[in-house]
Amino acid sequence: MPKRWCVFNGDKTNLTKVENQVSRACTEADCTSVLPGGSCSQLTFEQNVSYAFNRYFQMNSQYSANGSSCEFEKLATVVTQDPSVGTCKFPVEILAAERAETDGLMKRSRVGERLQGSFRSAVVLSLLLIFLLRLI
Repeated sequence: MPKRWCVFNGDKTNLTKVENQVSRACTEADCTSVLPGGSCSQLTFEQNVSYAFNRYFQMNSQYSANGSSCEFEKLATVVTQDPSVGTCKFPVEILAAERAETDGLMKRSRVGERLQGSFRSAVVLSLLLIFLLRLI
């Protein structure tokens, strides 16, 4: 299976929709690297959005039952060329086949992790959105 990343398609016609989708991605995935001082803090607006989308996509092992882990209301696309920039590495996980077979078990094991990290996620998400809005 080739390496795959989920990236922003560049459609900025509705920034509220972009913001909502970044919020969705970073509520579940770790986007702290794009915050000031992080290894990905030098990214452009488009690269930040791509990073958030990709973190969510990889967290879901490039898989979802309905095929929407890289859809983001038609704001994203899957690519096979590494979008990493300088020291900012866009992670990739090649676990889709395993995920398809154990999806139910993986979802159950992550529920506790999501609940435990909900406060941290809210703080990180707020900081990320403020940072992204400054880049526009």
